[in-house]
Amino acid sequence: MFTFSRTASAFASALFVLAVLAPTTSGFPAIPPRPAGSAVNGVRAAPPPPQKPNIVVFYIDDMQPNDGRLWDDPDITPNLYNLFVAHGIHFDNAIGETPLCCPSRTTLLTGLHTHNTGVTLNNAALFNPGETVAKELQKSGYDTMIVGKYLNKVYPFSDAQWLPHEAGWSSMDVFQNDQRLVPDRYYYHYDIRQIGGTVTHYDEPHSTQFVTDTAITRLQQVPAGVPDFLLLTPYTTHAPDIPMPQFVGDPRCANMPPWDPPSYNQADVSSMPAYVRNHVVNNLPAAGYPMVQFCESMLGIDWMVGRVVSELTAEGRIDNTLFMFTADNGMTWGEHRLPLNKDTPYATPVPLYMHWSARWGNKPLDINEYVSDIDFAPTFCDVGGCTLGPYPTGQTKPDGLSLLPLLDGTVSNLGRDALLQENWEVPWASLRTTPENPLGLWHYVEWRNGDRELYDIANDPWELTNLAHDSQYANIVSALSQRLQELVAEGKASSPGTIKVVQDSEPNASSDFHFSGSLGSFALDDDSNKTLPRSRSFSGLSAGDYTIAQTQPAGWTLSSITCPPGSTVDVASGTVTVHLTSSQVATCTFTDVRHKPDASIALSSTGPFKGTNRFSAKVLKSQTLKRTGVAAGAEYDFWVQIRNVGKVTEPFSLKADVTDAPSMSVAIESNSVDVTLAVTAGTFTTASLAPGASQNLLLRVLVSPSAQVGDKSVVVFHAASVSEPTSVDVVRAITTH
Repeated sequence: MFTFSRTASAFASALFVLAVLAPTTSGFPAIPPRPAGSAVNGVRAAPPPPQKPNIVVFYIDDMQPNDGRLWDDPDITPNLYNLFVAHGIHFDNAIGETPLCCPSRTTLLTGLHTHNTGVTLNNAALFNPGETVAKELQKSGYDTMIVGKYLNKVYPFSDAQWLPHEAGWSSMDVFQNDQRLVPDRYYYHYDIRQIGGTVTHYDEPHSTQFVTDTAITRLQQVPAGVPDFLLLTPYTTHAPDIPMPQFVGDPRCANMPPWDPPSYNQADVSSMPAYVRNHVVNNLPAAGYPMVQFCESMLGIDWMVGRVVSELTAEGRIDNTLFMFTADNGMTWGEHRLPLNKDTPYATPVPLYMHWSARWGNKPLDINEYVSDIDFAPTFCDVGGCTLGPYPTGQTKPDGLSLLPLLDGTVSNLGRDALLQENWEVPWASLRTTPENPLGLWHYVEWRNGDRELYDIANDPWELTNLAHDSQYANIVSALSQRLQELVAEGKASSPGTIKVVQDSEPNASSDFHFSGSLGSFALDDDSNKTLPRSRSFSGLSAGDYTIAQTQPAGWTLSSITCPPGSTVDVASGTVTVHLTSSQVATCTFTDVRHKPDASIALSSTGPFKGTNRFSAKVLKSQTLKRTGVAAGAEYDFWVQIRNVGKVTEPFSLKADVTDAPSMSVAIESNSVDVTLAVTAGTFTTASLAPGASQNLLLRVLVSPSAQVGDKSVVVFHAASVSEPTSVDVVRAITTH
């Protein structure tokens, strides 16, 4: 067990040297004031006991530990060095459970495994924010603030969809724009949303400066005696990784050596899985991965840290502030031939430093215990006097553990023998054993395609030799596989899931489609069949694998099966295995070749695309699709093809308006992008389409169970382009009951 002394000596502000004076914000839009009543649910709590610290988290984007070289030089990053390296506590073995932005950010907020948050993709719509550390800290008297990146794909959220995400935050100043359209919107030309729906567009300043300036403003608005929970989440160093302008070409970074660890551009990959072997060795710079631009970007983070420290020093809060520096996920910078990759088990290590002068003093310390980002929220609640749980799924406590006993030095380990790592976008699950595991230190990986990896961390820390297929390690593989299954199941028992099977065939056909497998035998047909449904849901299912097989009637050919990531699909046999996670609703759609778009729309100066339309559709600027005899409580699909017949590559937007239809709602779903807008009126934006390219969108009309015979419902879909926003093409879907 390690031993060390703790002193509550004052942390002199002279330790901190601002690397660069604060850039002027003259000419930029003013930071909007905090909405009235947004602090602590509109009521200021009484001053809390003095032992509650302020909590300030610097949470950067896409950063690996890299031996600390980007922040351990006082001549380059003096503020990061002084606060965290020279006077802080460093966790040598910290991991981000899922190396993907949105899953890791919801883990930070909840303390739950990814399979228990259900956020398996970069999609905020998957997150149920019913219980978060922000909510619990706010109840405990904290002013809770987030500035910067919140979650991915919040840009289509309506005000109503935002409401549950705002709960627990005293203020939110978060990016809302769709970065897919203009990549540099991570750093310029961004939209900022506040609680209550105020959205302000900024062309400048650089987003790291905006996050810093706004955080200072919010800190100044917190009354004395009220502790702060401040989450600063800049885009730095997410690609395209644009440094703040004053740091581009900074001589401090000119001699930053390239990243060239033993695993860089790995030469011998004979034991490695196929995804490593398939990367070409000469695709990376021979000298190592360039670090100059990363260094220049980290100068902006160092400037941010200095500004925040100076503000808290001026407010007299510096000693009783718990600072944390970490990242949402790690990255590979050429390790195992993988440039800028964060989907693999190699990208789970993250930097983690903490500092709290009033409790832990100012002496540097390394902690070797293996810890995870599932531990962050329980730690914040432990020091802030709150408790996490129950969660919307019924889970009563977090999956993570408080790190406070380690930080206080009262224990040498947390009693865990392994830490879980999991990814559902590129599906794999893995574990890292801890020194408390009798098998020793191992990194074990299972891919959904059957690949296995095993690394002896004690003797092969850079993971150069995969031992999974070596017979002498068979017993270790078997034992770790069993332990991995136990970790993947943690918390699932109380959170049943649902599988929905959808048959997407040509409308008005009479053939039935028969299904068999783990869910039993059942039949589906297209949505106009009078006796069979087009979909069926199976709820109350335990987490695990479920196999579904479809029998094709004569004359039909299955073209695709669309299921959530983590599923195994075999179109040739019409079979899919769904890997259902805790509280997940997994939809699998079986689509046939003969199903074609109901309508085609496009924007150009010469008029709409002249395509062949199904149903009663006229090839005009305004197209009408009409179905009669539909049932109350049913759902009906229209497929619309958006085609770019212009000369410029650009995105298109599709807006759904429901008119004369109080009993109807609309969902817009892309058949290639994981976006669902289950709202009465919403907008979907395509990716950029090249001239002549097209994208199919599924327009799902949901008819209320209360609809009456004789009702007429009209849904109007308006399509527009970026270059011609006033040129609109329209499809009218008329449904009568």
